[in-house]
Amino acid sequence: MRSSFSNPGTEKPNTDRQITIVGKEAVDAVNEKLNLNLGPGALGENLLTEGLGDLSQIVPHTVALIGKPGKGWAVELRVVKQNQPCKNLVHYHPEFNKEIHGRRGLLCAVVRGIGFHLAPGDFITMVAPVCKKCRAEMGQRSSVWYCRRCGEPLTT
Repeated sequence: MRSSFSNPGTEKPNTDRQITIVGKEAVDAVNEKLNLNLGPGALGENLLTEGLGDLSQIVPHTVALIGKPGKGWAVELRVVKQNQPCKNLVHYHPEFNKEIHGRRGLLCAVVRGIGFHLAPGDFITMVAPVCKKCRAEMGQRSSVWYCRRCGEPLTT
């Protein structure tokens, strides 16, 4: 995952630009409902996942870990928010945005992984963020993340 948008040839953490992740299951559901045949990249996504569902239940601050089987997690993304359908997508079908709403995918910031090249077959998993104070896994109460061990709320 490279980030050279500031100065060509330089790399820096991509915390001010997002990576879009879309679930193949969401694309498949819209294809079936609207009789379309959209494939990878049709929604402008950077990553298309399979096996994680339509991603509609993933909340901000969830961490996406991506890596090669047996080699660990090389890329860490932080979910910023659910992605909203873009008005440019209605050219696929007049009802497209209505059907994809709530399943358009995730906007994520790159936390770790600059220079790592992703490839089909890499694994991805979604995990809770970790407490900055005690490094324990956080849990959710309502829409707020709290540390399961010390009770510290998530701060950004």
